[in-house]
Amino acid sequence: MNPNDRQSNLSPAKMRQYSHLHAQLAQLNANLADTQNLMRMTSAQASDLRFLGGYVGSLFMGAAKVLGEEGINAQDDGSKKDGGKNKGASQTNDESYNYEDGDEGRG
Repeated sequence: MNPNDRQSNLSPAKMRQYSHLHAQLAQLNANLADTQNLMRMTSAQASDLRFLGGYVGSLFMGAAKVLGEEGINAQDDGSKKDGGKNKGASQTNDESYNYEDGDEGRG
């Protein structure tokens, strides 16, 4: 049987449905290509975001170490001025962080 004979046997409604289905499949193919491109970009951005998170985390740890040392030094200067009185009462939470042992990143 010839394919042209088969097309001539189809009703106009059926031809219209096939045409509509073809247009929908073309739109679906275009949307899938867009989705694939977006997924590729998202993957690249996720790895960049991971790097950025590590970088910002290290900046926070460095800032906490510097600010913690400044607080301890300022408190030591204050305790020397008052002769060491109220050392325990003026202790802050910043002094409880000991960054000297290299455990900055471990909770």
